[in-house]
Amino acid sequence: MTAAEHSAFLLQIVKVSTFGAIMRGGTYAGKKYVNVASLTILVTDYLQTLELEIELIWRAKWGLVKILFLFARYSTFFDVPLVLYYSLAPHPSNQKCLVIYSIASWSTCFGIEVSEAILVIRTYALSGNSRNILIYLLIQFAVISTAVIVILVIFLRSLRYGAPPLPTVMGCYPTEGSKILFADFVLLMLNETTIMILTLWIGVKRYRHSRNPLIGTLYRDGIFYFIYLFLISAANIVVLVVGPPELIDLVDT
Repeated sequence: MTAAEHSAFLLQIVKVSTFGAIMRGGTYAGKKYVNVASLTILVTDYLQTLELEIELIWRAKWGLVKILFLFARYSTFFDVPLVLYYSLAPHPSNQKCLVIYSIASWSTCFGIEVSEAILVIRTYALSGNSRNILIYLLIQFAVISTAVIVILVIFLRSLRYGAPPLPTVMGCYPTEGSKILFADFVLLMLNETTIMILTLWIGVKRYRHSRNPLIGTLYRDGIFYFIYLFLISAANIVVLVVGPPELIDLVDT
């Protein structure tokens, strides 16, 4: 190889490396846009539904369901800003990134479990307070919740951070992380699918001739909610299994 050929070869390597860094930086920037969009959607949804919340929730008597709802509703206002700081902070240390992400992950995990508990209570109520249904739902909830927590612990212990591909990239930049986290979303899909099937079975058995508009609303909204959660979980699984390492921290929060 002549000196000119060698120089040209090195130039191509530099071009390819630079292009790869730009692409990775662009991919990571896209993740920041997702986080900003999440905050926008959160605030918009909150403002649109605040009037109904004041009328139906705030004026209601205090109880377990009200406490769970308010926690699930307002915990996201802690999670999302924390994730935004994680994504936009100017060159935080690797240890700081891990601490912030761990706090956000556990807060998100607890919020999801609270939402799943609300589904359990709703299904139990639709069953006419069936003791057998309650026992089954509690066992399933306990088993899946325990598995989700164990998997999250394994994932957080595997997470590593490093320097971003471009100096202009802000925020935390993950370089390693176990793909085991996809199993959490598989479990959530399994749990939600099981609850949805059970809810439909209860509906056919108990309410097929009912003209109560409240029952109709519960089932209609429940089906849409299930479809939404199922699609979100499926998208998270795809990102975790086939996505690049820099996106591995996108789905958990």
